[in-house]
Amino acid sequence: MKISAEELEILNPGWSAEAYARGAIGAGARMVLVTDGGNTVHAWTATGLEASATPPTIDVVDTVGAGDTFQACLLSRLAEKGDMSAAIDALGVADLSELLHICATAAALTSTWRGADLPRSADLAAYLET
Repeated sequence: MKISAEELEILNPGWSAEAYARGAIGAGARMVLVTDGGNTVHAWTATGLEASATPPTIDVVDTVGAGDTFQACLLSRLAEKGDMSAAIDALGVADLSELLHICATAAALTSTWRGADLPRSADLAAYLET
């Protein structure tokens, strides 16, 4: 489950990201992520992991599609492992941190050009290598 800090404040005013995540996990979510634009993304899993990652600093052109890019990257990376629930449960904290970093980077890249045009895998790989 992914929610932005802005959405969280609208839907549950005054709730902390962690309180929301704990409640969602208690209700059956395997993983909860709270994004915050160009700020740190936080994640919690049902197996008790907590991790965070900060996206790279970029020159923002247009943020439309950044959240969708984050989610698409997340789902794509988990789907590569087969069963997504099992993939989430198999994550270690370093794996989760890396996953967040990759997804946050993909979202940041989307914000460097106009329009909701998601970066291709090769674009992301090239950026991560720099």
